[in-house]
Amino acid sequence: NGFSVLGGQTKNPYGKFDVGGSSSGSCVAEALGLANICLGTETAGSLIHPAGQNSVVTLKPSLGIVSQDLILPISKALDTAGVVARSVKDLALVFKSLVAPDIDLAKVSLTKDSLKGKVLGYYPGKSKRLKRILEELKKAGAEVRILSGKPEVSKLEMNKVLMHGIKYDLEEFLNDPAVEVEFKSLEEIVDYYKKVESIHAPYGIKLLEEGLKSQGDISSYVEINRNQARKVLDRALEEVDAIVSLSNHLSQLYAPAGYPAITVPGGYDKEGEPFGVTFIGGFLKDGLMLEIAYGYESFSKHRKPPFSN
Repeated sequence: NGFSVLGGQTKNPYGKFDVGGSSSGSCVAEALGLANICLGTETAGSLIHPAGQNSVVTLKPSLGIVSQDLILPISKALDTAGVVARSVKDLALVFKSLVAPDIDLAKVSLTKDSLKGKVLGYYPGKSKRLKRILEELKKAGAEVRILSGKPEVSKLEMNKVLMHGIKYDLEEFLNDPAVEVEFKSLEEIVDYYKKVESIHAPYGIKLLEEGLKSQGDISSYVEINRNQARKVLDRALEEVDAIVSLSNHLSQLYAPAGYPAITVPGGYDKEGEPFGVTFIGGFLKDGLMLEIAYGYESFSKHRKPPFSN
């Protein structure tokens, strides 16, 4: 995670920890205060994971409400841009200007008591981190419930969709008139890397080569994945306002569903490694996710700048 041919290895400012991926550069820059706001992109966890690992805030929006234009794709069926910030309030201010004109976020109310009366659900587990977070949520006024069923992802065909996008969606991007680039196909890129792999691809090109094998129409897989993921999440969201999880643990559900997910700093383990608390909501419930996240952030106040100890 965080490796760039151009820039080398992105490092976590909190210590020798996983920096997260793939929007690690944006999240590290934000953690260090190099910018008030950064942008990143997510396919399945690529905003949420590095934000948690670097103790910053991000929202993976409902799919389609932020333009996908000129996003370097893995899969157009999943990709979205998102805002990275050091606070939910800053994120909300910028996010409102990015969404499609017909999405009304004017009614979003960021108040410190916005968790009061909210019903939040979680899938049971043995995580001490989650146990402590649930106690904080209850103290902040939320009702917390164990969710019935399991977050089942075994029936999803994510790899087929991703490999198809690595080839066909990438080639559509490369051939966009607005993109000035030497290579126009995945095959050309793979051929180039085979000549310079030891210098420019030290971790290999296995996924690119796997993408070359993709062919045919995958729209049926996209639809199946979306329906299956929404079925699981909708069942849970019938009982609660949002689902609580850690980091990108449920990205294989919220990503194919196209549902919003927001993460805020959840604290640090005994070695000082940051981790994020993630809230997942229904389609177009982005405003509600901002309110819930702001309520938790205001109550917990976990975030500490790097090098503060």
